[in-house]
Amino acid sequence: MILEDKTQNKIICLYVNIYGDILYYKGINDSAYINELEENGIDVVMDKNSFLKLSMKGHLSVFITSKIKGYKNGIMASFGNGISKRIEIFLFSDKMLFSNEILSGLERASELFNKSEENKEDIYVYSQISEAYRSLSEIYKGNTCAIKTHIAEDDTAMLEPNLSKIIIMSILYILQTINANGKIDISAENTDYGKKIIFASDCYCVKSINGIYDFCNEYPYLSATSVLLRSLCNDKGVELSISCVNGHINIFAVFPKAEVKEFSVFNPVTEETLTEFFWIFAEIFNNAQ
Repeated sequence: MILEDKTQNKIICLYVNIYGDILYYKGINDSAYINELEENGIDVVMDKNSFLKLSMKGHLSVFITSKIKGYKNGIMASFGNGISKRIEIFLFSDKMLFSNEILSGLERASELFNKSEENKEDIYVYSQISEAYRSLSEIYKGNTCAIKTHIAEDDTAMLEPNLSKIIIMSILYILQTINANGKIDISAENTDYGKKIIFASDCYCVKSINGIYDFCNEYPYLSATSVLLRSLCNDKGVELSISCVNGHINIFAVFPKAEVKEFSVFNPVTEETLTEFFWIFAEIFNNAQ
């Protein structure tokens, strides 16, 4: 099935159960296509056998090639566990310009994320943000937004040291790219779930944004990075939220509380892996500018 040009959106989002049934979709307006999608499920989007093999994995965030003409590239990620598990698929219009460097870098980052775990540690939040900002500044050679951190220096949170740094860097990068006033305000608060870190900035967006789908449609050049970031956060139990009202954008991440599990088995983030993370994101950031 080919979507007519007049009905094409920048992003298609689908929620699917582990059997390939379509539960919910956004960004599709063609009634004939909707009927086929609801009747035949995931097989309209991608090879069903490949989907079923991927959906049986514990957690995943993987790049896919779709059958839908005009939406070749996509990201497939799992959410939840057991009978509540669902698969989220984001497909990007071919009219959105992603360089091969960005796509290959994101795909490699996804592979590393899927197999990387760390012990959580009680870390000073202010220091972690400062370190992430310094790393981003090195990539941009100092040409970064100013940050104002409203966090006490002795405020701590249970974090995976290196992966939390990647998450913070990615949020700062997103805000750096769309920033209107060259300043990012950062604050933190405790919730029942864990430490909530809030990043706020002015942007040029005049529309209201509520969630990742709206954000990707407003900023399509950031969509692949944003969806991958959301997939990573979900896999690590980090709640990620994006909203914008009247040109003021808020992104917050809630890092869950956890006890350090002395006898847990981990695939640790080695120094070599971390270095590769940073090289990947450096390439993504520099090629996206």
